[in-house]
Parts: sequence; C-alpha cells; structure tokens
Amino acid sequence: MQIEPIISYHNVDHSLAVENLVLRRVRMLERREDRITGCEVTMAAPQERKRHGRVFKVRLNLHLPGPDVSISREIVQGSAQNDLILAVNRAFTAAEKALRSRKKKMGGIEVKHHPPVLHGEIAELEPELGYGWVQANDGR
Repeated sequence: MQIEPIISYHNVDHSLAVENLVLRRVRMLERREDRITGCEVTMAAPQERKRHGRVFKVRLNLHLPGPDVSISREIVQGSAQNDLILAVNRAFTAAEKALRSRKKKMGGIEVKHHPPVLHGEIAELEPELGYGWVQANDGR
C-alpha cells in the first residue's frame, strides 16, 4: 500500500484493540489484492445513546486503480464494545467478497466468446428461379 491506512472515529471512543484489528484486516486485504493504494476506515455511532444500545457504522473505502471499492456496514445490537468489532469484521468480510468479485470481473473470466462471422461471395445467381449459390471464404 502506498499510503498508510487512515482510521477515524466519530462519537466512538478510541480503542487500541479495534485499531489493531483494523490494521490486521487491512494487511489481509493487501495479501488478497496487491494493487490497493490507500484505505480509509471510518467508525461512527450516533451522538445520543439509545435505550437498548448504540448503532455502529463502519465505512471502508479502498483506493485501487480504476473504480474504488466502498463498503458500509451497520450493527444495531447491544451496547458493548464487541459490537464495534463485529461491525469492523463484517465490513472487512464484505470488502474481501467485493475484491474477489472485482478481480473475477476485471480478470476477464466472464468473457463471452462469439462464433466467428463467416463471409463469402455470390458464386452463381439464378434470377428467374429466385435463388443462387454462395462461395464461402472457408471453402464451403
């Protein structure tokens, strides 16, 4: 990766465990796709706390040659720090899946092959009878 990953928090307490998890998952993505030039990870939660827990949103933006890959995942469970870890894991799992499908699509695996178009010349024409013969370029 040409640029270090950018990790930002919005209304979420900074956690060394979450940051280490993000850096480890970014390294795993780099092993899958070596053309990643940059990565931005944003972890956010609403400003007010809910009665039954918080909503954690993780947005992942991978910079690649060609179109960038943007992934966003949201967890609406409980209120523990583990929910943020769950949201990070789900976002990175979705990013791995998106990179696999992008690599498959960009790699030319799904290319349609069409039969060759045959060409020929009119060999003989019978205008009174309404038909003729064509001599194809392949000898038929």
